[in-house]
Amino acid sequence: MAAQPEERELKKQQLKGRIVRDPLPEDIAEEEARIRLRRLRRIGIVLILLAIAAGAFVIVRYIDKNRLCSTYEIVWQEPFDAARGELVNFEEGTLRVTKNGIKYMDREGVVLWDQGANMTNPRLTVREHYALVADLGGRSAYLIKKSGAALMSTDSDIIGADLSDYGVTALMVSEGSYSKVFFYDNVCRQLDIEVKNAIDDENGVPIAMAFAPDGQGMVFSMVNVTGGTTDTWLTFLDLDAENTGTDKVVGAFKYPEMLFPEMEYLSQKEVVAFGDMGMEFFSLSDPSSPKLAGSVSHERKVQSVFAALGQACVIYENEDGNDELVFFDGDGDRGLSYELDFEYSEITCGGGYLLIYNEERCLIVGESGQLVYNGSFSGNTYQMVVTGLHTLLQIGDYGMREVKLK
Repeated sequence: MAAQPEERELKKQQLKGRIVRDPLPEDIAEEEARIRLRRLRRIGIVLILLAIAAGAFVIVRYIDKNRLCSTYEIVWQEPFDAARGELVNFEEGTLRVTKNGIKYMDREGVVLWDQGANMTNPRLTVREHYALVADLGGRSAYLIKKSGAALMSTDSDIIGADLSDYGVTALMVSEGSYSKVFFYDNVCRQLDIEVKNAIDDENGVPIAMAFAPDGQGMVFSMVNVTGGTTDTWLTFLDLDAENTGTDKVVGAFKYPEMLFPEMEYLSQKEVVAFGDMGMEFFSLSDPSSPKLAGSVSHERKVQSVFAALGQACVIYENEDGNDELVFFDGDGDRGLSYELDFEYSEITCGGGYLLIYNEERCLIVGESGQLVYNGSFSGNTYQMVVTGLHTLLQIGDYGMREVKLK
């Protein structure tokens, strides 16, 4: 019996349904776009989760690093020569500088190398992967790397020294009534750089200087005595190789009858000049045009001034007999302050901490000025340095030991 027309049509439709058509180009493009979108979404989710995890880690570490500790534990203790000297954290170890030389030790106090020297007044500067020891009043200086120390000698007495983050050294030497500045690269070769405009008679004689972290700029404090009047010029130089002009001075600020014996870069774009009557803060947002950012007058007797944790620090004497530590930011705005109710003997900064201590007491301040520890340690402490997160290396009559704050 022949199939009915309706049945034949139904079979045709079923056969057409079994036929697989080749996709059209626009269909392929749409599917590829959907696949790419799904992949991008997955990658975006992963990146967001990683960013959240990294941010959480930074926040947790910051909070942990700056949390207030109330006690400590002694991790290890070994015999050690407790002769006086300067102790600082450097690379994965510790530098110890005395008049007789420089030692580099690992975290357990094992001496890795020992550079003998004969210095009268060694001054230590630490920058990133380099350190500098200059014998003020002498004629030798040592550029220090993790692998050892290299000697730089001068024909005149060194009266000032500084170091950039990249190992470029500036040595200021005295030549009679004049001063000169010599520059050396990170392998102690003297560089052909002149700063004649910063040290001639017209602008005065430099008494202090500071090197920009990147080594591209400097600032000098220069004294000019005329007719019995003493003036200071704070003079800024641009040492960038692209600045090919003979005059590298990009700014000069005159302060009549004031002295500024110390200057520091708080950051690449911030400078503070510590004076006998106050502090001057400068902005180097445009390195070719320094600007005055703020001024602070000292209304109390100053015991000490220094730069630490990217801020200017002043220790004032209070009427009650105690001292007060005050922080100032790069604009000269007053920040946190702490009363020092003990007679401190040492001030040191390293590892993101500021330490003020004597043989029995210690005040430790964290990166943003938060109090981390204020208390005592057992035994007499001669020297102390931060070696890690809440970890200190101490030298005293007990030898050397590692202390962990809790």
